[in-house]
Amino acid sequence: MPPHWRRRLLVSGLDDNDDIQAIASGLRQQADPELRCIYSKHDIAFKAFCLLGGLSVCLFGLLLFNENKVAELAFLVWGLLILVMTTLFSVVNECDRRRAKRIRAEARIILEHALLLSPV
Repeated sequence: MPPHWRRRLLVSGLDDNDDIQAIASGLRQQADPELRCIYSKHDIAFKAFCLLGGLSVCLFGLLLFNENKVAELAFLVWGLLILVMTTLFSVVNECDRRRAKRIRAEARIILEHALLLSPV
């Protein structure tokens, strides 16, 4: 917890040290770097590349290996695997992003109601 938050908690009128520790642990959990989701345009571009790559592998296998069923099946399976994994990662990342956004909004509301943070 940043030092200025502890001072704000003490000034806010919370006398019980357990309450301050509970709020401090909640803020520490909110500010944990491992819980932050960092997204960029590069992440979106990589997912689009994987999605298009999976589609092209599927089409490559279907169009070029009509005589060789084993190769056609192998390319089709790999392409579908890439497509499914890209879709799953996209959904999981979006859920994490929404969860992080909701947690930040809730923490801001709690701090504003406790008069610890000026409204922006």
